[in-house]
Amino acid sequence: MLQRFEPVITPRQRAILVTAAALFVVVLGVAVAVITTHYQVVEKGALLPYTGGLIYKVRLFDRFDVYLEPEESITTDLISGNALVYISAMSLVFALIIARGGGPQHRRVFWMFMLLFLGAGYLAADELLGIHESIGHNLSFLRGSTLVTHPDDVIIMAYAAPMLLFVCAFWREFLASRAALAAIVLAVAFYLLAAVSDLEGGWLEEMLEVASAISLTVFVLLLGLHHASRLLITRVGLYDFDSSARAGPA
Repeated sequence: MLQRFEPVITPRQRAILVTAAALFVVVLGVAVAVITTHYQVVEKGALLPYTGGLIYKVRLFDRFDVYLEPEESITTDLISGNALVYISAMSLVFALIIARGGGPQHRRVFWMFMLLFLGAGYLAADELLGIHESIGHNLSFLRGSTLVTHPDDVIIMAYAAPMLLFVCAFWREFLASRAALAAIVLAVAFYLLAAVSDLEGGWLEEMLEVASAISLTVFVLLLGLHHASRLLITRVGLYDFDSSARAGPA
């Protein structure tokens, strides 16, 4: 007789998630539609003293001006952005696998991948659309600080807080796979080296950022395969994709 398993999320929770996602898409679509019909490019060029890049001064609703930076790079930024898109997509797939076949003991794994899906999706949009650069250009009060040369650096530093909270919340799930743990260590090491290279004006910064993004992609892939394979082992005794995984349920 087949054992009946309690789902990871209840039908009500699933309905709430679907409704929230649908509302988010609708609100985002309306916002984009409204903004794109109520803006005017006032000026463009090297408008800010701390960067020589192309900046657009855009007037919204004929009331206030914002500075926007187009993301023009088609090399390393595009590679990093695409890696984050892959991470977001993989995380969603693994979350759906866990939600479909897991039980109450897999809820933490489910939410880990859901948060990875949302976080990586936002970071992909940031990388491809230059969101944090555009936000930083409008934080004029930071430009006079001796500690900040580029206001958008403050936005990047602010991203560290939710990332740290995420790691603290799910570190046990990270440690479940030694292969995935090695990949995330590499990703962090490459990211730190990229930060140091950026501070010193090093030309390796962009390449190290790409290496970090690729390592992070491998981390999510290995972590997802580990938890999905442990779920399959628990259910039907299939092969464990992570040969270094310890025995026992995910």
